[in-house]
Amino acid sequence: MNGDTMTFTARLLDVGIRKVYSLNRQICVVKLPAVFSALAEILAREHEEAIFAAMVTFKSLIDAYIDQCLIKQGIDQIVVNEDGGTRSSGPTIIEKICLTIESLLGYQYNAVWDMAFQVVSAMFDKLGIATSTFRYFLENTFLLSVERNSESLEDMQKLTNEDMPYRKQLHDCVGSALGAIGPENLLSASLSFFTKSILGMVGAIRHKSRQLEQEGRIFSSRGTEALVYSLWSLLPAFCNYPIDTANSFKGLQKALCSTLRDDPDVRGVICSSLQILIKQNKNFLEENNDLPNNEIGISERRAR
Repeated sequence: MNGDTMTFTARLLDVGIRKVYSLNRQICVVKLPAVFSALAEILAREHEEAIFAAMVTFKSLIDAYIDQCLIKQGIDQIVVNEDGGTRSSGPTIIEKICLTIESLLGYQYNAVWDMAFQVVSAMFDKLGIATSTFRYFLENTFLLSVERNSESLEDMQKLTNEDMPYRKQLHDCVGSALGAIGPENLLSASLSFFTKSILGMVGAIRHKSRQLEQEGRIFSSRGTEALVYSLWSLLPAFCNYPIDTANSFKGLQKALCSTLRDDPDVRGVICSSLQILIKQNKNFLEENNDLPNNEIGISERRAR
């Protein structure tokens, strides 16, 4: 397929899906994963006009057709999985779409990352706070090219401007991710958020590290494993006046105990985090023991 044909195809998909949607929404949304896969193939071809058309269509379809109904279907299935239930079907439409968009961060797209970052940003913006539920999508944003060379967002930030000409788009993408997670998770420490989202990333990275090691890619495995320590190093911040200690510490306890036993590299981080948590709660009890409950801040009462 030549460049002109690919450009025409990308634009036709945008117009065609809009027409189908106006006639029959259900047929349209069922076909969305296939359409997104086709656009991803065009983006990988590196024909300038075609990739721009594909990027525009990507963003247009995300804005117009990724609605709350699709997002809710995906969240409901993810919650069923996490609660130990049995899925009634395979991956939902939104899960398939997220996997396609996540793939745009793979090394095979490095020549068009300026376009790919814009598509990923649009998806983060559309998913909003649900992004923290679609953890695999968020995880892979921090594992951009682990399949090929273990480059993460952190690694890419260290590249020179010459080696990383798309730094602005990268920053916009990270900003969209943080905005999607929500200010309440960034500005208010939450142990439950650390347990579900951060430790979810740790598990995915550990799994990838073992895969790389089994493939004999020791250097990549070590580089990936280093990210585990970086994520665990966030724990002290989440133990700084968390709003949900009483309700959420039990859910974190099992992971702390197993990691203390099996991973000596992060024992210091965990111990210092527990010291912070214990000291703050002890101070609350000592300082506020004589105060009426209505004079104690909401965050403090939750932390107790």
